[in-house]
Amino acid sequence: MKNRSAGKISAKWVPIFCIFSFIIGVLITNRTWATPESSGQLMIQRRLEQEVQAATDDFTTTTKKAPERDVMERVFKTHEALQ
Repeated sequence: MKNRSAGKISAKWVPIFCIFSFIIGVLITNRTWATPESSGQLMIQRRLEQEVQAATDDFTTTTKKAPERDVMERVFKTHEALQ
């Protein structure tokens, strides 16, 4: 009959291996799953996108107001000419 305990791990070592594996997993996971906000380049890129969006919004509101103002001036001039 073969000795069954020759290739097995002692019951005392199982919790130690579990804790050790958990700690290694936590260390590896923290390195690979860092939040995107922690990266300086991503923050700079996001800030640049916001500035471009703000500039685009300012440009579109400025260009939208100018034709309305121009139309109103033409209407006023036409009204004066008719009087």
